[in-house]
Amino acid sequence: MPYDTKSQSFGENPTKYLPANHWIIRQFGNYQPDGHTGMDFAVKAGTPFRSCADGTVIHVGWYPGTYADNDMWLAPGFAGFCYVVDHPWGRSIYGHGLDGGNKVRAGDQVKEGQVLGLTGNTGGSTGDHLHFELLLNGWIVNSQFYGRVNPEDVISTLAPAGEVITHTPDEQFFLDLSISIP
Repeated sequence: MPYDTKSQSFGENPTKYLPANHWIIRQFGNYQPDGHTGMDFAVKAGTPFRSCADGTVIHVGWYPGTYADNDMWLAPGFAGFCYVVDHPWGRSIYGHGLDGGNKVRAGDQVKEGQVLGLTGNTGGSTGDHLHFELLLNGWIVNSQFYGRVNPEDVISTLAPAGEVITHTPDEQFFLDLSISIP
């Protein structure tokens, strides 16, 4: 799978100029007026994806309640069947997974590269893909991207000194992620 399966970058806002009667706006509203809060990878439903780093799984499934019920402003239902992993440096969020495709449960300790689940098309999704977000410690929820940071910027800074990071095919991203977080 070529790296160009990245279907939406962090900060992009493809709905910005759509008219109010466009089907996406009617279906989902202008849900990202300030821009996209993560990265999307268009991959076939059922593609395994892995944890970006060691951590503790704190959520697997549909996110309940309202924005006020959670400290991360995860849109209830919008992320679909999602995963949240707590790391010493922050949290990683994986959205729109295959309902029931989970390979981990809340409370599990996971290692970098461990399969969390399978990609899907759940929640506020218009096609098969994985949505990936990062929240670094000290995030500010009431901010332009609800505390999210560009995963590409963070991941590229996590390599040991002297190591060059190059983008690998998405299949490698999902199946052989080898990014180390100090």
